[in-house]
Amino acid sequence: MGVIFYICHMANMQKLLIISYFFPPCNLTASQRTLAWSQYLHEFGFYPIIISRKWEKEIIELKDMSASTSKGCEIKKDKKHTIIRVPFSGSLKDRLYSKYGDTKWSILRKFLSLFEIIMQNFFVAINPSKLIYYKAKSILQNDSTISKVIITGSPFICFYYGYLLKKKFPHIKWIADYRDDWSTTDLKKPKSVLKKVLFSLEKNRELKWLSNASTFTTVSEFYEKKINNFILKKGHVLLNGYDEKFDDFQSLKSFENEFIITYNGSLYHSQDIEPFIMIIIKLIKEFKEIIKIKLLFPGLAFDNEQKYRVEKLLLGFENHYWISGRIERKKVIQLQFKSHLLLMISHKGLKGIPSSKLYEYVGLKKPILLYPNDKDIIEKTLIETGLGVVCNSTDEMEKKLRNIIYSHIKKEKNCIEPNLKSIQNYTRKNQTKILANIINSLNS
Repeated sequence: MGVIFYICHMANMQKLLIISYFFPPCNLTASQRTLAWSQYLHEFGFYPIIISRKWEKEIIELKDMSASTSKGCEIKKDKKHTIIRVPFSGSLKDRLYSKYGDTKWSILRKFLSLFEIIMQNFFVAINPSKLIYYKAKSILQNDSTISKVIITGSPFICFYYGYLLKKKFPHIKWIADYRDDWSTTDLKKPKSVLKKVLFSLEKNRELKWLSNASTFTTVSEFYEKKINNFILKKGHVLLNGYDEKFDDFQSLKSFENEFIITYNGSLYHSQDIEPFIMIIIKLIKEFKEIIKIKLLFPGLAFDNEQKYRVEKLLLGFENHYWISGRIERKKVIQLQFKSHLLLMISHKGLKGIPSSKLYEYVGLKKPILLYPNDKDIIEKTLIETGLGVVCNSTDEMEKKLRNIIYSHIKKEKNCIEPNLKSIQNYTRKNQTKILANIINSLNS
């Protein structure tokens, strides 16, 4: 009886192939976007078949991503989805980096990277993730009923796989999902002659590989416009969203006898955290006889350069901050729930970069301090949800922080009024519904 139900259930669903380099058990944030699709797409009439690489090593340091895996595919199938994880056999560059990290062979690795970047345009076999493409090709060869493919990047080499699959199987329509923009990025501008040449190659590749995509999705309106103007394809905004299971943590109480501010995850050079820390140091001194102010940076130590940057700024205040490497996701959520304020540092002078932490913060329904004001998607989201403490200047930030700390000491009402209806719009389930509508629109 169970087998019959399973067959009937499958018969009413449209198969959908998804290529996602990052997918659990990979513990990087990039895995969460596709994980949500795998959990909810069946509710909207789709049966996703997800192809990813194996992740057998916990990602603690950057070099852990280059570790090779065991041989053989892992296939897990149920009534919601099929997950296929293919082996990863790193190139010589990957093997060197996995073993030695940044300590040895840096010049050789740069040469090998350059060779790989150039040659993978002509030979799929050059790229270490090639087995993802071969498996996708095999699935499409053996099942002609699959007509829709979603490919999420980065790494953007996966878009090359979409380009090749479309040429081999003209009946498919594929969607390029940009978690970040590619050659239209404002985060990294090439300076050396070599990097400018490589950047020019990247632009040409993006134009070529996206030429036969049906549409694309990305994480903000600003990104959608930039990418649309470059590749001349109609695009859609698809947010990362947050996990509805966050509600399970609502009973947690905040840290007592301390005022905790948490910044979760990565920090970049384009994020100007220095003004915030200078003000915090001032307030630490001001409130030292009343309450202890403490900063938490879970995950920041994944990037040693950014870890040292923050440590240098807080020299002499070691008792007022805590920095960790990547830790279990559940523990990170617990830390944020028990905090009094969550911190968003936008990218200075740049728009359209929400980062995944924005939606995680929204799901936590905690006050979120934004500085500097991006005057774009972050500000808009925080105003809509009623969670924002938006600061347009350092003076305003200092004033608002001081008032929030005083209110906490006096046990006064929270400084925010969450708009629960708006917050609900940002659940991953609702964002997956938007994706389902985008896929269905390809039929028209």
